[in-house]
Amino acid sequence: MVMSSADIRARREKFIQSILARRFTLPEVYAIAFIGVFISFVLRIAFSGPLDERVTFTFFIPVILLVAMLGGWLPALVSVALSTLGVYGVKELTTERGATSRKW
Repeated sequence: MVMSSADIRARREKFIQSILARRFTLPEVYAIAFIGVFISFVLRIAFSGPLDERVTFTFFIPVILLVAMLGGWLPALVSVALSTLGVYGVKELTTERGATSRKW
């Protein structure tokens, strides 16, 4: 069965609306915050070589915005605190390996 582009577009819009219209419970939002910050931390560590000390917080911003949109200011504040700890961890881990030990 072949679907037309209008059917595909309508299904995609319906799917996006169902995701955005869903109300998340606070434990779900906090879980999203923890998992999102962890994924951002792992990505930031993975790119620590080429990025060095540049764009340190950039990987964490989408998670903070998503959590703020889904849960409000308190879960967003928790994700900011977790992100700050993550950035501190990134700086400690990359400094120990010598990736950011260059002086300009």
